[in-house]
Amino acid sequence: MKYIYTLLAFSLISTLFVSCSDLEEEIYSETVVENFYNNKEEIIGAYTRPWAHTQWVLPLTIFQLSELSADAVVTPTKSDGSHYSDGKNIAFHQHKWTSEHPTIDEAWAITWEGIGFVNGVLQGIDPVDFEEKQVPISKAEMIAELRCLRAYWHLIACDLWGNVPITTKVSDPAYPATNTRKEVYKFIETELLATIDDLPVKKHAETYGYFTKAGAKTLLARLYLNSKVYTNEEYYTECIDMCNQVISAGNYELDENWQGPFLPTNEFSKENIFAFALDGVTGWSYNISAFTLPNVLKNKFGLQFDPFNEMYTVEEFYDSYNDSDKRKEQYLVGPQYGSDPNTPLVTIDKHISSINNAGLDEGARNYKYVFGENSQGHIHETDLVVLRFADVILMKAEALMRINNGIATQEAVDLVNQIRKRAFGTNYEANKYTTTNLTMDELLAERGREFAYEGQRRTDLIRFGKFTGTRWAKDNVSEDYRTLFPIPLKQTNLNPNLDQNLGY
Repeated sequence: MKYIYTLLAFSLISTLFVSCSDLEEEIYSETVVENFYNNKEEIIGAYTRPWAHTQWVLPLTIFQLSELSADAVVTPTKSDGSHYSDGKNIAFHQHKWTSEHPTIDEAWAITWEGIGFVNGVLQGIDPVDFEEKQVPISKAEMIAELRCLRAYWHLIACDLWGNVPITTKVSDPAYPATNTRKEVYKFIETELLATIDDLPVKKHAETYGYFTKAGAKTLLARLYLNSKVYTNEEYYTECIDMCNQVISAGNYELDENWQGPFLPTNEFSKENIFAFALDGVTGWSYNISAFTLPNVLKNKFGLQFDPFNEMYTVEEFYDSYNDSDKRKEQYLVGPQYGSDPNTPLVTIDKHISSINNAGLDEGARNYKYVFGENSQGHIHETDLVVLRFADVILMKAEALMRINNGIATQEAVDLVNQIRKRAFGTNYEANKYTTTNLTMDELLAERGREFAYEGQRRTDLIRFGKFTGTRWAKDNVSEDYRTLFPIPLKQTNLNPNLDQNLGY
């Protein structure tokens, strides 16, 4: 049974904190906040609110910005006209978004709302005596975990928009000014380094679904790996150091099964360093697979809802998997059967005929996240994975190669081959890497295969200098400024202190 702190009434908690995204929102008095933290139930309820917000919104707009703008996932307009959405999905794939794109505006709003929730709790618990209230978690640990979550949200903002405000207090200032990307980077680094000592060593019943020391260090490694993009400075040695600390601690390891981290029982996976805990009852979130499957496969998976049939896998990306690669099993292609093994429910064609008029049964469908018995449209028991040990291994390998001018060292090869050995099993010897065939391009391809549908592809393509290039249904080379999204026009109109990104 998964341990998840019980959430208090959603609407009650929500009224206590102010979002930074809507500057016309009513400001609640400090008296309301001070009167709320009267007992341990209210404190835990407030504490869980920022996490509930994050697990709810990550698979939605943040995932769309991160994956639909890259080269693996696409939401085409279907032959029945569905998912056209005023062209907003195709605009992502073809890099034709503007500052008025509604999904970008929504992503901005939920990012600063998430930061606002964290700031509200940090301010609210500041004067509270945890021992007196008998709170089942130390105040220092709660603060550290919340600061990590706030740093995580700032990292999302830094990655998507670059120059953004740094906010640590609710509505103070009311109109926050833009900080440089380097300043945001340093804030994230400082926050994560400051929290490590107060975080638990390893996830356990009371801390599962929250940050641990390894979680903070893995997030730091990700920050350092992207430092050249964020600050034009290289911190690859620091990335390696953080990876080494996670590896040497011995608390995490690769799951024997490549899909183990994405099963309904993935809270037991030794690989997942940080995941949002879902129990199929109270944890509101989305299973990524719900966006990909045709609704005709509802009964095949015993679902209580119709899958959304939105996202298809680009054929070239699907074909990048070797047929001996077990990770190719996450895609549904060809005849799909239900209870009758002789009559297919649908036959899925990996080829997508057109981004503007795709067949309802086209495009390889990803089924990485396995549905549990209690899956509903927005309630699932398969935990939402954010950080896992496989990324620690591949980040260290990449940093080693970048220090070595992009040439693979034997140590880097040995690291990546840990992933390959799991992926190929008995066919590993014929598919293992060497210092000759592990190039930077091949490493990017391997990261794509390993982290498909995990929201990393856009960031990886940018780091490898491949984001703006041509691809299926995208004949143009994008402008360089497309590596950042625009600050939404709605937000720059509300806040005169925000600086728009160049090109928009």
